[in-house]
Amino acid sequence: MTGSEKNSARSKPLTAALAGMLALTLVTLAPAPAIADTACDAAGSGAVPDDGVDDTAALQAALSSGCGVVALDSGRYLLSDTLRVPGGSGLSGAATLHQTADVDTILNADPAGGDADITLEGFVLDKDFVNNSIADGIRLENVDGLRIDGVEITGISARSGIELLNSRDFTVTDNHLHGYSADDPGILPDGDPISIDAIYIRMSDDGLVAHNRIEDLDGGPRLQSDGIFLTGDDVIVEHNVIRNVGEAIDLGAAENNTIRFNRATDISGWGLKMGNGSRNNEITANYVLRAQLAGIVVFNGASSIAGNGPTENNSVTFNTVVNAGSQDRTTHPFPEIPRAGISLHGYHSEWAPVTNTRVEHNVIIDTYSPHRMEYGIWEDLNNVGNTVKNNVIVGALKASFRDDTTPWCDATGCGEY
Repeated sequence: MTGSEKNSARSKPLTAALAGMLALTLVTLAPAPAIADTACDAAGSGAVPDDGVDDTAALQAALSSGCGVVALDSGRYLLSDTLRVPGGSGLSGAATLHQTADVDTILNADPAGGDADITLEGFVLDKDFVNNSIADGIRLENVDGLRIDGVEITGISARSGIELLNSRDFTVTDNHLHGYSADDPGILPDGDPISIDAIYIRMSDDGLVAHNRIEDLDGGPRLQSDGIFLTGDDVIVEHNVIRNVGEAIDLGAAENNTIRFNRATDISGWGLKMGNGSRNNEITANYVLRAQLAGIVVFNGASSIAGNGPTENNSVTFNTVVNAGSQDRTTHPFPEIPRAGISLHGYHSEWAPVTNTRVEHNVIIDTYSPHRMEYGIWEDLNNVGNTVKNNVIVGALKASFRDDTTPWCDATGCGEY
């Protein structure tokens, strides 16, 4: 037997052994049988768009199943009650949710104990309009980690399209909120007067509100309507386009926020507003066109939100304000308020002041003929230690003015708008 024959003979049992081991390995590592697909979609729970059947129960079953974010099919779903979204869930898809009842349309499942990781994206929320209704479109409370993106909300009256309360780590982006109105001047059933807010960030922190389009909020004479209302900390509000509202962006009792690159047009009150003890905020590089009172106002104020704390250490820089005071005093609901590009309002001397606020490098222009903007920059009673410099003012009747004797409001009140 030659050497090669010996090697061949020796290799036969080895080859056989290896083949057996390989076969055993293949058997051992064979994949488990495929499990049936359990996609998290609305159809799986019986919700069918465009069939004329109420989908509330089926959509709620899908949300409560624990499968995750529920995929909506294209079409129109009918709702007659509130949907409650648990943590780790949500709704996504190019569908329309048509709310036929006068209720909040979307809440989180556990507002008292809290939820986490909620996603709402891509759909239209279309509520049947009820004048002076206190129903919200979306309200999420005590949620840690949430995303609302690409949602359109219509049919809201006296309350909010999107409200976040005591929540953290959020993004509200690329949404379209429009066509809200109410007209009751009294107290509504929930104990509050009308305050229409397209987006209400209420005592919520660490978030982004960006690239939203907000338009046509009508609160009637002397009733407040805000594009974005913020009472929270460490929030960036940027690249939002806001048109035809009472106030574009309103900050109260807010700290360490950045308001930048927003565009506000045709505002019936103040364009950008900050007060009620707000601290360490930056309003920069915004564009305000045709605000009927002032383009930007910083005020002290006392309210149930903030008590009597000072508004301090804020900055208003590199903004452009065009044609503030666009409506004649005699035809505006607030004829007593000065028309200015930027205003620092101290209100009453017994309230804490506006202090250590920087107003620098802003451009303020009135192109009307004759000019309508009374002051480029107005600073009244009860302002302490503010810095106003390096601003460009064109066309105001007075470039800047400080009045240390007469605030615009009297002892009976200021009639906050």
